[in-house]
Order: sequence, then structure tokens, then C-alpha cells
Amino acid sequence: MTEEQGTVLTSDRGSLVKQLLKQVRNADIPFENRAQAVHALRVEFPSLPEAEEADEAYQEALRAQGTESYRGYVSNLSPKSKGGQQVIERLAKAVNAVLKPDAPAGDKPPKAPKAPKVPKNQCLCGCGTLVHNNFAPGHDAKVKAILLKVSRGLLPFEAIPQLLLPHLKDFAQRWGLPTDADGNLIVVPPKAEAPAEG
Repeated sequence: MTEEQGTVLTSDRGSLVKQLLKQVRNADIPFENRAQAVHALRVEFPSLPEAEEADEAYQEALRAQGTESYRGYVSNLSPKSKGGQQVIERLAKAVNAVLKPDAPAGDKPPKAPKAPKVPKNQCLCGCGTLVHNNFAPGHDAKVKAILLKVSRGLLPFEAIPQLLLPHLKDFAQRWGLPTDADGNLIVVPPKAEAPAEG
């Protein structure tokens, strides 16, 4: 545990740190002001390697002031440059991890895991299985076969599962079974067995 992680952070200190980070990320303010903000963060978090690394990079640029290389340093550390963004984001993540030690580094809090969906419907074939949609796996084929046999007169109408009856028209059309003009399943009554000759 670092010195900072063991420190109780006051809301005033947290506000100060957020303001300093905002200042470091603002490419529209003078470089010297951004360098002062980085140095202030190093003072606030002396044992953070990311704060030390960022501060040394900015201080090196300030030491080059008045030389030809100064503009190169400044542009490399700009929040708009890739290198500058990397330095700033490493610093921000490290500081945020200290401010919120239980949260992952970054600005967004972790998402709560979603509770698994509980099946609420009974399978329409009448088996009693709870399902998310209409049927347990493979049971729709079983019901389709029953409807096909009922429509051909091979099974009586009573063979159709009771739970399916309110949805009969819909499934008959969906499965391309023979229907009348209103979309109702065409049912052929089963043929009566011929009496045995004796």
C-alpha cells in the first residue's frame, strides 16, 4: 500500500486534484501553467511513479526554454499529441486509482452484473417446462407434427395441446400449415374405423 492509498482523502483535496488534472488536459492554457499543475500533482502524490515521470518530462521541457528544442518538447507534451496524451492519461489513471482505491483505474465506475433472466412462460406443448419464449428446444417440431396430423385427419382436434389453442391461428400460419381464408387451421375430422366384418 502506498503512502497515498493509506491517506484519508478530504473532499477539498479531491476537488483540488480534479482541477489540476483538468488543467493538465487543457491544451488551450500556456505550457508553463500545465507544467505547474503536473508538479503540484507530484507534490500531492510523491510516491506515484506516473506523477514523477510526468513531472520530470515537463521539467525537462522547461529547462530547455530559450533553446531550439523547447518547441519540440512543448508539442510532444501537448494534450493534443499522442505522446502527451499517453503521459497525461497514465498520470490521471494512477491518481484516480488513489482517489478511488476500490474502483478500477479510469473515470467510469464498474457496471453491476446483470441478473440472469428467469423463464416465465410454460412450453406451449404442455410439458410444463418453463421457457423464455414459446417452446422448450425441439418441442415446437413435436407440436408442428401434431398440427399437421390433425389437419390431415390422422389425429383428433383434442390432440392439440390446450396451451397452444389461443395461439393456434398464429402458429398454423407461421409454419405454413393448411389454413382457410381467415387463417384458421383446416381440420379434417378423423375417419371412423370401419366395423369389423364377422
